[in-house]
Amino acid sequence: MTSSTKILNEMWIAGYTVSKIAEIYGVKEATMRKRIQVHRENNPAMWPRRHKGKKNKLYYRDYQCRKCELKFAVDLDFKDQEDICCPVCWESVGS
Repeated sequence: MTSSTKILNEMWIAGYTVSKIAEIYGVKEATMRKRIQVHRENNPAMWPRRHKGKKNKLYYRDYQCRKCELKFAVDLDFKDQEDICCPVCWESVGS
């Protein structure tokens, strides 16, 4: 990840609006939306979806289970993200 992309990612994670990021970079908002879209397609784990809302924004990352390929989301506060499996497979491993 280049330093420019890293800074862009940090602003994205911090909750800057796309229009504010575009203003900082000196580009049109549509250009910045496309740039972020490309980054999210290439590396969705580093570019989580954001929810519009009040002060309590929820941040999560999308994952795909390594065993059954089910797609699910995990909160960014979840620490151990090395070997993620979905809740269904997790329950079957525990029993």
